[in-house]
Amino acid sequence: MGQKITDNLYLNVGQLHDYSHDKSLVIQRAKRGVHALGLESGDLVSRSRRRHVADTRHIVSKYLRDNGFRFCEIAHTLHRTNHTTSCYSVRRAGELLEIDRRFRDSYKKFINA
Repeated sequence: MGQKITDNLYLNVGQLHDYSHDKSLVIQRAKRGVHALGLESGDLVSRSRRRHVADTRHIVSKYLRDNGFRFCEIAHTLHRTNHTTSCYSVRRAGELLEIDRRFRDSYKKFINA
């Protein structure tokens, strides 16, 4: 984090917590969910536009966003060119959760893995 920790507890709020550890746990959970859906993590970073791969990519993007990742971090994690693909993917996942039963079932399977 780069900032100096002092003896005053109130000045150290937020600095004593290691946020990178939380993000690595979220990525591990996401990988476990991807395996539950029958894919490998390498399938997500491929350029495949097949429906089950694209839907899983949308699910992972939404999951990462819900767990505190910024759009640019999601794009970097999924090896996408820029943050706008992540913005679209998270928005599309929200739309599909409302209207597509198969997508909703896949999302539940992903979350429960």
